[in-house]
Amino acid sequence: MYDDTSGSSYAAGKVIVALNRNSGPSTRPRYDLHRILDGLDYEKVELLFHSEKVYGENDTGDILLVYLKNKHPSAVLDAIETLAGNPSINYAEPDYMENLHAVPNDPLYNQLWGTQKIDAPLAWNYTTGSSKVSVGVIDTGIDFHHPDIRRNMWVSPNGRLTNGWNFADNNRDSIDTDGHGTHVAGTVGAVGNQLHRHYGRLPACKGRFHEVWT
Repeated sequence: MYDDTSGSSYAAGKVIVALNRNSGPSTRPRYDLHRILDGLDYEKVELLFHSEKVYGENDTGDILLVYLKNKHPSAVLDAIETLAGNPSINYAEPDYMENLHAVPNDPLYNQLWGTQKIDAPLAWNYTTGSSKVSVGVIDTGIDFHHPDIRRNMWVSPNGRLTNGWNFADNNRDSIDTDGHGTHVAGTVGAVGNQLHRHYGRLPACKGRFHEVWT
């Protein structure tokens, strides 16, 4: 009996089969799939990877994805058991499913309590924002020299406005004099995956940051 001790989930009705290229002809269409897969009740076979037959290397030949007619999860393990010991097969295994999350490599990422609390990586699987989207932040200004922020600073279409606007003094000097605006800006759109400090919620968006004191 095939012993699956990995604890990982796998796709029902699918088996990955790697042929043994040293057991005989293993270049399509020369091998006989009906003979190799004898005993399996399958719908179709898909070629996942074609291996050029070169002796002296490892013995794994073409890798196939076999679609079983029986969609019950136990049928996958039964099929692997049926193929066990077949000299034409190097290995057979379930089609394991992996969950990929866009977790950044920034060293302080684990300290972002709010980001962890809302499970942001689950959303990042679908989107991290877009450079076509700009987000306006009205706060105490912005440290536009900050390495996690400067790459995502919005620039006006005519290029005249690059670092936001200081509405308190009505000029372009929008440098943050308090720190809160930079904190909020980083939460919204800090650049990530650069092995440096923090990561924003929407790292692909551009930020429009304005200084307003009341």
